[in-house]
Amino acid sequence: MIAKEKLNILWSLEQTAEKYADRVAVSDVNQELTWKELVKKAQVIGAELSEKVQPGNPVPVLLEKSSETLAVMLGIVYAGCFYVLMDTKQPASRLQQILGILDSDVIVTSEKYLKDLEKLEFKGKVLIAPDLA
Repeated sequence: MIAKEKLNILWSLEQTAEKYADRVAVSDVNQELTWKELVKKAQVIGAELSEKVQPGNPVPVLLEKSSETLAVMLGIVYAGCFYVLMDTKQPASRLQQILGILDSDVIVTSEKYLKDLEKLEFKGKVLIAPDLA
């Protein structure tokens, strides 16, 4: 039987990476990551984020679905926070509502969505996903 403390996403991720290190974990039109690469990238992102956010806080993610986004989401978990993936296609009013509820000090996005984020009047720190890795 597996101990309760080992039943979490990071433990499962690391166990899978140990077993299938060089197999493809995720791919999209821009990149392909092996399990080993995904864990490493997520850990780097998590370390960077841990200097910018307090554990237990929400971290909104305004990115389209991609390999990079998955690494960011796992990095947020490594930082001891929880991610909220925001659909980039939702109306601005809905995104503002989500941001208002979360009341987060940071958001992770890409250069592509900076103008959209300005329209949302987000007052916290904007972190650019590729810069975190």
